[in-house]
Amino acid sequence: MTSARLVSFVALVSFTALAGCAVEQADRSEPEPSAQAAANALGTTVREVSWSSGKTSDLSAWLTFDCSTYGSSYFLRTLEVFKEPSTNLDNFIARMEGQCAQVTTSGTTSTGDAVIFTENHRGTGERMDTFAKWLGYSSPTGFYNVMPEGVDLILNTGNDYVKNLRWGYYAWSNYAGTYSYAFSEDGYNGFDDKYASLMCEEGWIVTGVKLRHDTKNGKIRNFKVLCRQRS
Repeated sequence: MTSARLVSFVALVSFTALAGCAVEQADRSEPEPSAQAAANALGTTVREVSWSSGKTSDLSAWLTFDCSTYGSSYFLRTLEVFKEPSTNLDNFIARMEGQCAQVTTSGTTSTGDAVIFTENHRGTGERMDTFAKWLGYSSPTGFYNVMPEGVDLILNTGNDYVKNLRWGYYAWSNYAGTYSYAFSEDGYNGFDDKYASLMCEEGWIVTGVKLRHDTKNGKIRNFKVLCRQRS
């Protein structure tokens, strides 16, 4: 099992509902301030919505990816996830990367990808991108440009690790393209799997995630969505 790599970002101005989560300050030059960014700044309070497997042993530290580190108008644009090794039949997410973007753009000022955590995994990932091309869900075609309002998790039957995820929206039928799971839904049985819907309050959007994974097998045991209010 490879060692987990941590990318942990500290929000410039934020509030966390749970104390005692150790994070490290990453060296990074902050983006240049602009009137447009200031006008679209998100609220400074961070609220967390969480899921826990109930497992407490062999867990990593909390791994945090918070887009507000890049600026007050940044939200979580992309999550890319990778499955466990092909020889494993447990079907779980074993690596996750994140990318941020500004509220007012169509991805042109997006950040690069950052590794949130990584364990033994397959080489090909699947990407959930809020600026992905709209394929067959609207006319004319265009970009979604829709900031996620939550994250839905698909869990194993025992409710103790994450198998798949997708963006969550209150008016989800309006964003059918982004509402699909990161991995194909083929092979998932809604009667056998468990679900957890981690939704921000209405009027709030997802600006980051936090997680803890099992250090022995790489499975995600705790998952949190970071939410900030739109101006």
